[in-house]
Amino acid sequence: LDQEIQQLKQKIYEGGGAQKGNHGTLEERLPHSTSPSIPTKPQPPSAPLVDDRINAFIEQEVQRRLQNIHHKAEDNDVSVAWSTESLKDNERLNNGTVQRKLKYERMVCRSLGANPDDLKDPIKISIPRYVLCGQGKDEHYEFEIKITVLDETWTVFRRYSRFREMHKTLKLKYPELATLEFPPKKLFGNKDERVIAERRSHLEKYLRSFFSAMLKSPSSPLHIDKVGLTLSKYTICEFSPFFRKGVFDYSSHGTS
Repeated sequence: LDQEIQQLKQKIYEGGGAQKGNHGTLEERLPHSTSPSIPTKPQPPSAPLVDDRINAFIEQEVQRRLQNIHHKAEDNDVSVAWSTESLKDNERLNNGTVQRKLKYERMVCRSLGANPDDLKDPIKISIPRYVLCGQGKDEHYEFEIKITVLDETWTVFRRYSRFREMHKTLKLKYPELATLEFPPKKLFGNKDERVIAERRSHLEKYLRSFFSAMLKSPSSPLHIDKVGLTLSKYTICEFSPFFRKGVFDYSSHGTS
């Protein structure tokens, strides 16, 4: 830019010198064609005019180049901002996937312990007790079922007939359930506490085998490769209303 300015100054000075030479020639000719009694007006020096023109041009050129630099900088800023935002979106997406995976692993470890073998058994189920419900001919025992899926735990009460109905229905859809040992129905001694205690143990064993089979069965919606990170209380209750609290309402214990 400095070199261009020097060249422009040189050209303008040369142009100013040429104009001055033309004025001199004109002054030499004027005395021959005009009366000597008419005084001639002195011409102002051309150097200040030349300097003003140079300064104005320099200012204009500097402003133009500054604007070009500013526009390029803005374009670069937009490009960088766009790239940065894209990277942030990708990072958020990747972080979201990683966070879901970590959350799942933390929930499993929190519910099942830090033992890696427990990760293969994300559903814990037990029948801690049974209670006597109803009166007269409707008197019966209900079994308390405690279900833990990852970090969710809930309890339902079911009588033996509900277990039997679920088993008969689901074994038609999932043949592998037909091979499970289900405690048979007894014609006599249904209210005998010794029989009920034995049935509680058998039903608990059945439910554990039930979930083990469903988590491994490719045709089951609870197959671990299908549910993955979404295994929850909701997926269990959607699989069968038997495990849903509020279904089969009957007794003061909640459900039967």
